[in-house]
Amino acid sequence: MKSLSLLLACAAASVSAATPNVGVVDVAEVMTKYTKSIEIKGGIDQSLAQSKAQVEARGKELEVLKADFDKTVKDANNPMLNESGKKAAVGEAQAKQQNLQQRFNEYQQFIQQAQGSIQARAGELEKAVLADVKTAAEKVAKEKGLQLVLPKAVAFVADDSLNVTADIIKELNDNYKSAAPAPGRSVRRQAGRQVNPFRGAPDNRGASFRPMRIAFSIPELAAIVGAARSRGRTRRPSAASPA
Repeated sequence: MKSLSLLLACAAASVSAATPNVGVVDVAEVMTKYTKSIEIKGGIDQSLAQSKAQVEARGKELEVLKADFDKTVKDANNPMLNESGKKAAVGEAQAKQQNLQQRFNEYQQFIQQAQGSIQARAGELEKAVLADVKTAAEKVAKEKGLQLVLPKAVAFVADDSLNVTADIIKELNDNYKSAAPAPGRSVRRQAGRQVNPFRGAPDNRGASFRPMRIAFSIPELAAIVGAARSRGRTRRPSAASPA
């Protein structure tokens, strides 16, 4: 009996020794409470708002150009115009169509560049914050005697006693505060060195602008041009017959 009790005690001790001390961290919560992430997110939100305002302004400019182009096409279809008037109207419509198409292409290119910039900055921030979280998690794990710290998102079930998110957030903010510029130093210079390399926010990943749809199909203009050319061919004087 004593041997059996000793064997069970040894087995229990072996299982206990093999079970690692685990902690979990809520990365999403870290993103919203880590001062560095909050500050950079403010910058990316401001950039996003500015880009959206520029997109809206460019869209309104295109609407004005489109309305002017439509009016020119309508004028070119006026049956009261003489031949020279029609020709001038057609030329004006073609020039405005070309300008409108070019401006629309620039508009779409601006949207794509803004989207790419926002997404790149979001990725940079996420990468930088995760690196900071890893460093902080290593220190917290050492202090608490943890052998493993996992993101909370990968755990189906995690007891609250395993949550070390608050400890990691405190460690992150303490480190960030200690790295802040000393009184009297240029804040702008320090911010430029620390913040600019990690410009972005994961909240804005995938953020998109809705480009205004403008139809450039103008069969009326094609018909006008075709008709003008046809009239030019039919009215072309024939070669004089030999005497």
